[in-house]
Amino acid sequence: MTPRMRQSVELLRMNNLEIAGFVAAQVEGNPFLRQALPKRSSGGGTRRESWGGQTQDTSNWQDNAADTPTLYGHLTQQIRLSFSESRDSAIAFHLMTLLDERGYLMPDWRATSTHLSCTPKHVESVLSRLQKLEPTGVFARDLGECLRLQWQERDDWSPAADRLLDNLSLLAKRDYEALEKTCGLDTSALKPLITALRRLNPKPLSDFEPPQRFTPPPDLLVERLNGVWQIRVNDAVLPRVLLDESYVREIRSAAQRRRDKDYLAERLRHARWLTRALDQRMRTLMRVAEAIFQRQALFLDQGPEVLQPLTLKEIAGVLALHESTVSRSVADKTVETPQGLFDLRFFFSARLKSEGETISATAVRARLRRLVEEERPDGVLSDAAITEHLCADGILISRRTVAKYRELLRIPSAPQRRREKRMRTTQS
Repeated sequence: MTPRMRQSVELLRMNNLEIAGFVAAQVEGNPFLRQALPKRSSGGGTRRESWGGQTQDTSNWQDNAADTPTLYGHLTQQIRLSFSESRDSAIAFHLMTLLDERGYLMPDWRATSTHLSCTPKHVESVLSRLQKLEPTGVFARDLGECLRLQWQERDDWSPAADRLLDNLSLLAKRDYEALEKTCGLDTSALKPLITALRRLNPKPLSDFEPPQRFTPPPDLLVERLNGVWQIRVNDAVLPRVLLDESYVREIRSAAQRRRDKDYLAERLRHARWLTRALDQRMRTLMRVAEAIFQRQALFLDQGPEVLQPLTLKEIAGVLALHESTVSRSVADKTVETPQGLFDLRFFFSARLKSEGETISATAVRARLRRLVEEERPDGVLSDAAITEHLCADGILISRRTVAKYRELLRIPSAPQRRREKRMRTTQS
């Protein structure tokens, strides 16, 4: 596989926010490319696919996003103000996609240099600047670093505080004797340090109400416009890359030395390849998404309980694509639908047996969740009772599978749910 083929494969795997960062870096290093700003309109000029003949319009994701302050907007504004170089900005936005609900970087942040073709040292440099953003402690790599970033801004920061943060495992064990010995402190010096430590926030994003994990904008939008379902790429964050043909002619005529001409010829070939590769990525993503929602059209009106069984292999067969191409197309991509925001992989689900028809495992899990949500305090359902309800609906499923699905959905066991409902009843 050639380097450009490998890069085309990687482009297909990236989500829109990662593409935005990648494109910014490419534009900076290529005189023949320029970047048009993402659009704020409902999609003029963006490829659409449509089907169906429905009657009710849905709200626009961009309008909703503009109405409500979000973690995404809070961090995005700071990054745009703090990073003027496009390559630095690309790295910063990529790292933002890797924040967990606490505000810490997830472990795969180290792969950023590979994703964006930059050095690990460059990533570390951008990260150190990101760690100066608000709320203090965001972009930390672990608990100790999060607390250190906050404490260093306070007047009571000291070498002793630094030593304490290096030994948080001893503090967690409440091994104060070992802590005093390791930090070289007596009890009278250690106690105020621990008091100060407890004033810090181990989860900097908890300041957002409710606490939220960073959620990148959706890659795709499914809307009902003029009575027809339409799917389109979310151009609010996806940049358009243009080849500046007038500049091509101008700079070509100005180049005199052979070395300059060779360099410009290579940059022009790369620019043309990139614009074609990005267009191919969008067309492939749209084809895959359209095929998914042609199959899952009922979901748009009725929700997860009517999801049909679907596999990557089936979509690959319909589109005459390799299964790995479909897999990369849906990887890390999200879609905003009338039913909410979902990973594209959500729409793929195994088949289960039911009376007279097949049903997807995802639909069964949705029905299980609904049964639990509709429980009365005096009528909490055991796994066996849930199994009976599903079998009565014609879904042939074992109690063991019900227990597995309940655990996947992070639904507590019947005794735990019963206790929680009693506590809520008592408190009210």
